Amino acid sequence: MKTAMKELQDELEIYSRHNKGTPEGKAIDIILSAFPKFIEAEKEQMINFHIEVMKEGLIEEGDKKWSDGYLPKISKTAEKHYQQTFKSDE
Repeated sequence: MKTAMKELQDELEIYSRHNKGTPEGKAIDIILSAFPKFIEAEKEQMINFHIEVMKEGLIEEGDKKWSDGYLPKISKTAEKHYQQTFKSDE
């Protein structure tokens, strides 16, 4: 599975290859140079969202005394889920 940003990056890379040396191709190359930063930001957003969903789930299931001590384990779980789900993106 790929993230939306990775899908867009792949499409722009194809477009860039087909337009190599043209002004459009050069513009796309400039845009592509920023993609690693965008993909990392998207990854962080997805992981943070997953953490919030798990936190809410724990609270709804009766763990009313949320502790920030849970955060390291939940963060590790969310990171692992992201890596497993989007491993083809790395």
